[in-house]
Amino acid sequence: MGRHTYMTPSGAHDDRGSPAHDEMQLDVFRAIKGGRMATIESVEGDARREWSLIKIEAEMALRVGGTTAFADIAATFKVSEYREAIILYEIKPKIVSVGGLIRQCAMLRMAAESVFNTGITMPIVAAVVPRDDPMLRALVEMGGRFVICTWNGETIEYPRLLP
Repeated sequence: MGRHTYMTPSGAHDDRGSPAHDEMQLDVFRAIKGGRMATIESVEGDARREWSLIKIEAEMALRVGGTTAFADIAATFKVSEYREAIILYEIKPKIVSVGGLIRQCAMLRMAAESVFNTGITMPIVAAVVPRDDPMLRALVEMGGRFVICTWNGETIEYPRLLP
């Protein structure tokens, strides 16, 4: 039988299992599920479109080949009559390594694009970090192909989401 790896993409940036991570993950999960942010608006040109929450789960496993990656939170939204978006949240109560977080989000995005490749579900990876994190500016500057959201203790602040 083949070897199977369970992973977070960057062991050096792995704060899962820490009380701060678990607490922030639960707070963000409750905020999304509880309706404080169950609707997201995206802007395309002059048109606004609401995204309505369909389902949410914690620790979603994404298996690609012999590797399983995990999203801290996965929230599926209805984007249009025929399209859904799944936002895979990577929760960070403190940015320990900007490069480590970028690698984590890049690996999660590669796994998501492999798993959700039907064209019906659009995967989006979003890092959620405290609004006052001293490394936030560096993360925004170095960023990657993922959304950077900030957490103020009660709500997620989303940048403009792409269609």
